[in-house]
Amino acid sequence: MSDFEFEKIVCQSTSVHVFKIPPRTTAGGYRASEWTEEVWEGRLQVITKGAKLDVVLKDRNTGAEFARSPYSDSGAVEKAADSSRYFVLRCINPKTQQKAFIGLAFNERSDAFEFMAAIQDFEKQQKQEVSSSCIMN
Repeated sequence: MSDFEFEKIVCQSTSVHVFKIPPRTTAGGYRASEWTEEVWEGRLQVITKGAKLDVVLKDRNTGAEFARSPYSDSGAVEKAADSSRYFVLRCINPKTQQKAFIGLAFNERSDAFEFMAAIQDFEKQQKQEVSSSCIMN
């Protein structure tokens, strides 16, 4: 692997909504129907760089970063139990490493599908790289 790696935008949506979410009360998952407090609206990018994937939320006009969710494991993005367009993101403050969970909503089902497909493609690629490195060793 080289020292220089390119960032690649593998998915983007021009309109997403972020919600403050209540704590999970059951093992059944988060329910989008309980999300009543929208706190932000902007755009989303899923960015890969080498073996890393980040979900980045940016201001629609200025491009300023609102939040970042590094995808380190499947717990970083969770589907809402009651909707195919709603997700929970685990965001991490890079300075303090403090975690926060936010609700993410797409206007269009197709955008939500592309979002999940990008994450699943990344997971598949990572598994293939691990498998091929095990075979070579």
